[in-house]
Amino acid sequence: NYRMGMVHFPVRKGVRVRPEFPTLRSLFNYCDPDESGNISKTEFEAAWEHLCNLPREMFALEEGNLLDPSSAGIAWEAAAGERTHLSFVQFAKWASDVKLRLPVGIDLGHDAERPCRFEYGRTDKRCPCASFKAAAHGTMCECGHKSSAHISDVALMTLDEQAVLRRSKTAMGKGLAPARRPGFDMVTNPATLAALQRLLSETHKETDNWTRDRGCALHGRDSSG
Repeated sequence: NYRMGMVHFPVRKGVRVRPEFPTLRSLFNYCDPDESGNISKTEFEAAWEHLCNLPREMFALEEGNLLDPSSAGIAWEAAAGERTHLSFVQFAKWASDVKLRLPVGIDLGHDAERPCRFEYGRTDKRCPCASFKAAAHGTMCECGHKSSAHISDVALMTLDEQAVLRRSKTAMGKGLAPARRPGFDMVTNPATLAALQRLLSETHKETDNWTRDRGCALHGRDSSG
């Protein structure tokens, strides 16, 4: 059980191995050892300490604005306000406010493919399992790895990137797009989306605007199909 106080981290070459958090959800769960679904101020301060050990590029911070381990109390006040505990949703909202780029670790839908992200040793080889399939023990997959090692593409997005998908879902009215084919990635970068929208807006014809499928007010549809 990968939770605070329940995992032993050995010393290698004189350095204590640090816990790893591929997603925001995994960090929250680690700092919630009693599995209450909420973290206290003390548990939040532990999470803050781990966040301070993340690479600087994981935060969209202004130059010179570095995370300070001694600022845990200030961070807690910003995150919790008058609350005594934080739920994961509240914790994720705070993480988005401080521009944390760690993937959320939560799916927006229920049918998303969850490929296994387990990596073998120090190699780049990953388990070939394409999606979680429960074995006899419900928390284990047939590939031999835990459910928590199976994470969808959406769960690996940041909260801001997931917000882009939510807006797309509302606009389309059809839910999330089906699983993408190999070689295709979902575009969620705001600058890229803005550039695409500008391209569409600038090339839009205000007059004499027609297409073969919708036809023209004067000439109707193209009967040639």
